[in-house]
Amino acid sequence: MSESSTSGRCAWLVVEGLRAEEKAADFDRQGQSAQAALHHSRAASKFKEAAEICPDADREELEGHAQDITARAVYLESLGGMPPSMPLEDHIGELSISLDLSVAQQPQDEQVPELLARSGVTGASAELCDSGLQLVQALKSQEEMQTFILRILASTWRKVKDDEASAQEFAKFAKDFGAGDDSFQKLRERLRTYTNGWLQ
Repeated sequence: MSESSTSGRCAWLVVEGLRAEEKAADFDRQGQSAQAALHHSRAASKFKEAAEICPDADREELEGHAQDITARAVYLESLGGMPPSMPLEDHIGELSISLDLSVAQQPQDEQVPELLARSGVTGASAELCDSGLQLVQALKSQEEMQTFILRILASTWRKVKDDEASAQEFAKFAKDFGAGDDSFQKLRERLRTYTNGWLQ
Protein backbone atom coordinates (compact mmCIF):
# COMPACT_ATOMS: atom_id res chain seq x y z
CA MET A 1 0.00 0.00 0.00
CA SER A 2 1.42 3.41 -1.01
CA GLU A 3 2.06 6.15 1.54
CA SER A 4 -0.85 8.25 0.22
CA SER A 5 -3.30 5.34 0.33
CA THR A 6 -2.10 4.43 3.83
CA SER A 7 -2.71 7.99 5.00
CA GLY A 8 -6.10 7.99 3.33
CA ARG A 9 -7.08 4.71 4.98
CA CYS A 10 -5.82 5.88 8.37
CA ALA A 11 -7.70 9.17 8.08
CA TRP A 12 -10.87 7.32 7.10
CA LEU A 13 -10.61 5.07 10.17
CA VAL A 14 -10.11 8.10 12.43
CA VAL A 15 -13.14 9.83 10.88
CA GLU A 16 -15.21 6.68 11.40
CA GLY A 17 -13.99 6.50 14.99
CA LEU A 18 -14.96 10.11 15.61
CA ARG A 19 -18.43 9.52 14.19
CA ALA A 20 -18.95 6.48 16.41
CA GLU A 21 -17.60 8.43 19.38
CA GLU A 22 -20.07 11.23 18.71
CA LYS A 23 -22.98 8.77 18.65
CA ALA A 24 -21.70 7.15 21.84
CA ALA A 25 -21.47 10.53 23.56
CA ASP A 26 -25.07 11.34 22.63
CA PHE A 27 -26.34 8.07 24.13
CA ASP A 28 -24.01 8.51 27.11
CA ARG A 29 -25.36 11.94 27.99
CA GLN A 30 -28.93 10.68 27.58
CA GLY A 31 -28.22 8.01 30.20
CA GLN A 32 -28.57 5.13 27.72
CA SER A 33 -25.62 3.12 29.01
CA ALA A 34 -26.04 -0.06 26.95
CA GLN A 35 -26.25 1.70 23.59
CA ALA A 36 -23.49 4.12 24.54
CA ALA A 37 -21.20 1.22 25.46
CA LEU A 38 -21.77 -0.42 22.07
CA HIS A 39 -20.85 2.74 20.16
CA HIS A 40 -17.89 3.47 22.43
CA SER A 41 -16.58 -0.03 21.67
CA ARG A 42 -17.03 0.56 17.96
CA ALA A 43 -15.14 3.86 18.18
CA ALA A 44 -12.30 2.27 20.13
CA SER A 45 -11.92 -0.49 17.53
CA LYS A 46 -11.63 2.10 14.73
CA PHE A 47 -8.98 4.09 16.62
CA LYS A 48 -7.02 0.92 17.42
CA GLU A 49 -7.06 -0.09 13.77
CA ALA A 50 -5.97 3.40 12.76
CA ALA A 51 -3.10 3.33 15.27
CA GLU A 52 -1.71 0.22 13.58
CA ILE A 53 -1.19 1.98 10.23
CA CYS A 54 -0.99 5.69 11.05
CA PRO A 55 2.26 7.70 11.22
CA ASP A 56 4.37 7.22 14.33
CA ALA A 57 3.66 10.79 15.43
CA ASP A 58 -0.03 10.00 15.99
CA ARG A 59 0.15 6.36 17.05
CA GLU A 60 0.53 6.91 20.78
CA GLU A 61 -2.30 9.46 20.86
CA LEU A 62 -4.66 7.14 18.97
CA GLU A 63 -3.80 4.16 21.17
CA GLY A 64 -4.30 6.19 24.32
CA HIS A 65 -7.62 7.58 23.08
CA ALA A 66 -8.81 4.06 22.24
CA GLN A 67 -7.86 2.89 25.75
CA ASP A 68 -9.78 5.78 27.33
CA ILE A 69 -12.88 4.99 25.28
CA THR A 70 -12.61 1.29 26.11
CA ALA A 71 -12.44 2.16 29.81
CA ARG A 72 -15.64 4.17 29.44
CA ALA A 73 -17.36 1.27 27.65
CA VAL A 74 -16.35 -1.15 30.41
CA TYR A 75 -17.67 1.26 33.04
CA LEU A 76 -21.01 1.62 31.25
CA GLU A 77 -21.36 -2.13 30.80
CA SER A 78 -20.82 -2.59 34.53
CA LEU A 79 -23.89 -0.46 35.28
CA GLY A 80 -26.35 -3.09 34.07
CA GLY A 81 -28.40 -0.58 32.11
CA MET A 82 -28.47 2.12 34.81
CA PRO A 83 -27.58 5.70 33.81
CA PRO A 84 -23.95 6.69 34.43
CA SER A 85 -23.12 8.88 37.42
CA MET A 86 -19.53 9.54 36.33
CA PRO A 87 -19.27 12.31 33.68
CA LEU A 88 -18.11 11.28 30.21
CA GLU A 89 -15.26 13.78 30.43
CA ASP A 90 -13.80 11.95 33.42
CA HIS A 91 -12.89 9.09 31.08
CA ILE A 92 -12.43 10.61 27.62
CA GLY A 93 -10.59 13.74 26.54
CA GLU A 94 -10.16 15.41 23.16
CA LEU A 95 -8.25 13.61 20.41
CA SER A 96 -5.31 15.68 19.14
CA ILE A 97 -3.44 14.37 16.08
CA SER A 98 -1.42 15.88 13.25
CA LEU A 99 -2.95 13.73 10.49
CA ASP A 100 -4.89 15.63 7.82
CA LEU A 101 -8.37 14.08 7.95
CA SER A 102 -9.34 15.69 4.64
CA VAL A 103 -7.34 12.95 2.83
CA ALA A 104 -9.68 10.25 4.11
CA GLN A 105 -10.34 7.62 1.45
CA GLN A 106 -13.41 5.42 1.72
CA PRO A 107 -12.65 1.76 0.97
CA GLN A 108 -14.64 0.52 -2.03
CA ASP A 109 -16.15 -2.43 -0.18
CA GLU A 110 -17.61 -0.14 2.47
CA GLN A 111 -19.39 2.32 0.17
CA VAL A 112 -22.94 1.05 0.72
CA PRO A 113 -22.73 0.94 4.53
CA GLU A 114 -21.09 4.36 4.54
CA LEU A 115 -23.80 5.89 2.35
CA LEU A 116 -26.46 4.46 4.65
CA ALA A 117 -24.63 5.77 7.73
CA ARG A 118 -24.36 9.23 6.19
CA SER A 119 -28.09 9.18 5.48
CA GLY A 120 -28.64 8.84 9.23
CA VAL A 121 -29.55 5.16 9.35
CA THR A 122 -28.38 3.48 12.56
CA GLY A 123 -29.47 0.64 14.77
CA ALA A 124 -30.84 3.28 17.12
CA SER A 125 -32.91 5.13 14.51
CA ALA A 126 -34.08 2.48 12.04
CA GLU A 127 -37.78 1.64 12.28
CA LEU A 128 -38.64 -1.60 14.07
CA CYS A 129 -40.00 -3.31 10.97
CA ASP A 130 -38.78 -5.31 7.96
CA SER A 131 -37.42 -2.29 6.08
CA GLY A 132 -35.62 -1.05 9.20
CA LEU A 133 -34.03 -4.44 9.74
CA GLN A 134 -32.88 -4.58 6.11
CA LEU A 135 -31.25 -1.16 6.40
CA VAL A 136 -29.40 -2.16 9.57
CA GLN A 137 -28.27 -5.41 7.93
CA ALA A 138 -26.97 -3.37 4.98
CA LEU A 139 -24.76 -1.39 7.37
CA LYS A 140 -22.79 -4.61 7.94
CA SER A 141 -22.14 -3.55 11.52
CA GLN A 142 -22.48 -5.95 14.42
CA GLU A 143 -22.67 -3.01 16.83
CA GLU A 144 -25.57 -1.42 14.95
CA MET A 145 -27.39 -4.76 14.82
CA GLN A 146 -26.91 -5.17 18.57
CA THR A 147 -28.38 -1.71 19.13
CA PHE A 148 -31.35 -2.58 16.92
CA ILE A 149 -31.96 -5.85 18.79
CA LEU A 150 -31.67 -4.12 22.18
CA ARG A 151 -34.50 -1.81 21.14
CA ILE A 152 -36.69 -4.80 20.27
CA LEU A 153 -35.90 -6.37 23.64
CA ALA A 154 -36.69 -3.14 25.48
CA SER A 155 -40.09 -2.99 23.79
CA THR A 156 -40.91 -6.42 25.24
CA TRP A 157 -39.40 -5.78 28.69
CA ARG A 158 -36.52 -8.18 28.14
CA LYS A 159 -32.78 -7.59 28.25
CA VAL A 160 -29.40 -9.24 27.96
CA LYS A 161 -28.09 -10.80 31.16
CA ASP A 162 -25.34 -8.86 32.92
CA ASP A 163 -22.43 -11.26 32.54
CA GLU A 164 -19.58 -11.70 30.10
CA ALA A 165 -20.76 -15.05 28.71
CA SER A 166 -24.19 -13.62 27.91
CA ALA A 167 -22.64 -10.56 26.26
CA GLN A 168 -20.57 -12.82 24.04
CA GLU A 169 -23.58 -14.97 23.14
CA PHE A 170 -25.57 -11.83 22.34
CA ALA A 171 -22.76 -10.53 20.13
CA LYS A 172 -22.66 -13.84 18.24
CA PHE A 173 -26.45 -13.83 17.80
CA ALA A 174 -26.36 -10.26 16.42
CA LYS A 175 -23.49 -11.09 14.08
CA ASP A 176 -25.21 -14.18 12.71
CA PHE A 177 -28.57 -12.48 12.28
CA GLY A 178 -26.99 -9.41 10.72
CA ALA A 179 -25.39 -11.57 8.04
CA GLY A 180 -28.66 -13.29 7.16
CA ASP A 181 -31.81 -12.26 5.32
CA ASP A 182 -34.51 -13.27 7.80
CA SER A 183 -37.56 -11.09 8.37
CA PHE A 184 -38.21 -8.74 11.25
CA GLN A 185 -41.11 -10.94 12.31
CA LYS A 186 -38.79 -13.95 12.54
CA LEU A 187 -36.26 -11.98 14.57
CA ARG A 188 -38.91 -10.75 16.99
CA GLU A 189 -40.38 -14.24 17.31
CA ARG A 190 -36.97 -15.76 18.07
CA LEU A 191 -36.38 -13.18 20.77
CA ARG A 192 -39.87 -13.64 22.20
CA THR A 193 -39.60 -17.42 22.49
CA TYR A 194 -35.99 -17.55 23.68
CA THR A 195 -36.10 -19.01 27.19
CA ASN A 196 -32.50 -19.69 28.17
CA GLY A 197 -28.93 -18.53 27.60
CA TRP A 198 -28.21 -14.83 27.36
CA LEU A 199 -31.74 -13.39 27.67
CA GLN A 200 -33.79 -12.62 30.73
